Amino acid sequence: QLFIQLPGAKYTALAAPVLLADRYTEDVDAAFFDADGDGDQDLYLVRGGSEEFAGSPLLNDRLLLNDGQGNFEHSPPGSIPLLMQNGSCVRPADFDGDGDMDLFLGTRSIPGAYGISPEQFLLENDGSGRFTPLPPERLGTLHKAGMVTDACWVDQDQDGDPDLVVVGTWMNISIFENDHGAFTDITSASGLGETAGWWNCIGIADLDMDGDLDLVAGNHGLNSMLKASVQEPVELWLNDFDNNGIPDPIISSYHDGSSYPIASLDELKRQIIGVDQIYPSYASYGGQTVTDIFGEELLAKSLKKQATQFESAIFINKGDGTYETKPLSREAQFSPIRDFLVGDFDKDGIPDLLLAGNNYSTRPSLGRQDASFGWLMLGNNSFEYETLWPAESGFSLAGDMRKMHLIEIEEEAFILTLPNNGTIQLFKHGK
Repeated sequence: QLFIQLPGAKYTALAAPVLLADRYTEDVDAAFFDADGDGDQDLYLVRGGSEEFAGSPLLNDRLLLNDGQGNFEHSPPGSIPLLMQNGSCVRPADFDGDGDMDLFLGTRSIPGAYGISPEQFLLENDGSGRFTPLPPERLGTLHKAGMVTDACWVDQDQDGDPDLVVVGTWMNISIFENDHGAFTDITSASGLGETAGWWNCIGIADLDMDGDLDLVAGNHGLNSMLKASVQEPVELWLNDFDNNGIPDPIISSYHDGSSYPIASLDELKRQIIGVDQIYPSYASYGGQTVTDIFGEELLAKSLKKQATQFESAIFINKGDGTYETKPLSREAQFSPIRDFLVGDFDKDGIPDLLLAGNNYSTRPSLGRQDASFGWLMLGNNSFEYETLWPAESGFSLAGDMRKMHLIEIEEEAFILTLPNNGTIQLFKHGK
């Protein structure tokens, strides 16, 4: 739904038949921007979900054009490519410097093939609202960068054009330098080559107030049975382990120096044919490493990904093109961070952080991640943070949080919070 703000701090739902017609699809992200250069705000909707098969028409994105009066209609056929992907995000920017808004489209995964890196897309605008994908050679390694969850644009090299920062599951904090519309991976050169995690969100802000832009990123957190480090990463192995034509993702983690599958025996039986014949009981399955179960030769032939860092963190720009990693507070690691806001919430002239998270969709054997009720982190003159509990800040969230937005209602600041399968909350930002 689209809601229009009215006088008196009220909102009303906008009549938008094009949205009602597509209500059976799952929209995972959206962006307002001027697609066709007529001076008003158009709307791009990203479709996603792993329930649909790859190539399903239900995964087609939508571009809705504004007639200037707040009425939206579908863009003409051919305005956007029919990608039919499990999308995750859309980020507008004029990456080719021709004066119109282009798009980065992030893709989360390939339905039915978890672990394989899907295609990522840069769409070039011809100025009239018609978008064409850049060829893979101009994307470089961005084309198959990984399982992307979020992205943001920043002029990393300060050459006047936007570069792209991308995060995702089993991915580093990845930076792609833009050179006249061609992109090069500079992640390792930026000091981010060992940041592989289960990242949910990424954004930019000048946290240390030195004139350059730093990064804020929400990760899986540390309140989990899964522990990750460079020496002992959480690993993903992908192979057709039972020769039935379907790739099987196996996740393992280390304990006492050995890597064990995190799946229970019952879960593994449902996934891989024949496991019950080799391991008829939990007694026989207990203590078996991934190497014991699948063998060194088969694992060596498998696609392997890893996560080495689960801490949510800020990344301070040192001014020389590299970043210093600073994990956020202990409280910020209680649950996955799904979104954040940066602002001067206590009016002391120093940037603060507002965090929201949780994840209710985890498998029972790992446990629901619901230990976050929202965190206000106040910055100080040393650019460290004091974390306030909800009872201290008044910012108390309940639910599986997904997004937050700062909005203005009658010249006052409010924080809009949006959970998954829950109720929208609105917080007034006190003076």
